[in-house]
Amino acid sequence: AYRGEISSVTPAVAPSGTPIVITGRTYNPLDNSPVPNSLVSVRILVNGTRRVYYAYSDASGNFSYTFQPLSNEAGDYTACADYPYLAQDTIQASFALLGLRSLPAGLVDQLLPNTPLTGQLVLSNLTDQPLSGLAVSVPDLQGSLSAQFTFTNNTLPGHGAMSVGYTLQSPLTHTAQVKFSAAFTSTEGAQLNLPVNVSVVPLVAQLSVNPAYLARGMLIGQQTVVSFDVVNTGGASSGDLTVQLPDEPWLALSSPATIPSLPPGGKATITLTLSPAPDLPLTLYKGNLVVANDNIGVNVPFQFRAVSDGKGELRVTATDDYTYYVAGAPKVTNATVVVRDAITGGVIAQTNTDANGIADFPSLPEGPYTVDATAP
Repeated sequence: AYRGEISSVTPAVAPSGTPIVITGRTYNPLDNSPVPNSLVSVRILVNGTRRVYYAYSDASGNFSYTFQPLSNEAGDYTACADYPYLAQDTIQASFALLGLRSLPAGLVDQLLPNTPLTGQLVLSNLTDQPLSGLAVSVPDLQGSLSAQFTFTNNTLPGHGAMSVGYTLQSPLTHTAQVKFSAAFTSTEGAQLNLPVNVSVVPLVAQLSVNPAYLARGMLIGQQTVVSFDVVNTGGASSGDLTVQLPDEPWLALSSPATIPSLPPGGKATITLTLSPAPDLPLTLYKGNLVVANDNIGVNVPFQFRAVSDGKGELRVTATDDYTYYVAGAPKVTNATVVVRDAITGGVIAQTNTDANGIADFPSLPEGPYTVDATAP
């Protein structure tokens, strides 16, 4: 019925995130006359993606559409407009959103106090537009860290890439986490915020455990194996470590009691064997074990619960004053009976009393419970 075409794209080159105004017209292909008040589809293509938007032409057959890109997208775009049901894209215009990309996309490093750390990243130009005057700025880190970035040159050709060196150094002598963004910019307006996450590790050993605490059930009459890791997150070797257990008859160490010195970043796995006797009371056992030497150590809290695979039946009969003082001794029907774990308070089972005032729980695991019965 009619066709559409783009007449201008403004601006043709702009930093990423800039709105792009696309203008054009709808017209009769037979005589090129305007076709007013008509729907036109605007197609925008970049990096293998195709986005379609819609606009209406005015009484003169002219339309305008403002393309709002995503905040960080960039690249070389092509565009066209046409009758909405015509699927073929005939490129009519192009524009570029300037942008930079870093590989890796962010820096995650670990530093020793007053020890420089150097590395490299690759900076890429996302369009065919050359970028000049490349620069980088770092926020004021209050003396906690110095970060320097060096370019091989300050110009990037279209779709070019170059290496950027960096040096990180911290005067801090205690454990610290420093996070910031380094802002890369060009004279033309391209920009990139590079997230940097730096951990400062002191020149002493530091121990941590994973998981931070041990929680496990242990079946009476059987063995249960529990493991955890000890990690040296500091900047010096730990020295030999000893695993110390509380005096519990059901708790034993399966791995060696002495752990050879852990270097910075080193890890050792400790394995425990839980062997509760068949007559061990079914309750929660709390305590701590220790991994330490004369200079350093870490406590590992635990909660081990003795459980049984035995089953039992519980019968609850609900009564009230009427049961004892009214003829026929009626029981309470339709009362809600809730069985809860006596240690955690969690609901294990729930039902209502029958016509005889009885609630049956035929297969409850062996263990301690609380029972609540309520009725209107």
